[in-house]
Amino acid sequence: MSVVWPQACSWARKPATRVQVGRILAAAAIQVPAVWVVLALVAVLFGAVPWLVGAGWALLVGFLLVGEVGPLLRLLEAVIDISPYAHVPRLPGGTMPQGRSQLWS
Repeated sequence: MSVVWPQACSWARKPATRVQVGRILAAAAIQVPAVWVVLALVAVLFGAVPWLVGAGWALLVGFLLVGEVGPLLRLLEAVIDISPYAHVPRLPGGTMPQGRSQLWS
């Protein structure tokens, strides 16, 4: 531990590392609206049928699978667009699609 800690601290002080940490945090923060959509659906599900609140996990897994694996399976675009995670840009490294950028501004 005494050897690893100084190396980790020196790595964290590098300016390039700070930039990468910022990019990663921004990429994680861009997922927040999609998470809000899933939470809102689970809240509605809980309000309507409280004993089926466990189906919220099925919604989450379904949305993630359709959003991430849907293009690989060549699903229809209408099916992929059901997932709120399909409307989130692929960051870091990706760019925000022009058609969907108006949604975030």
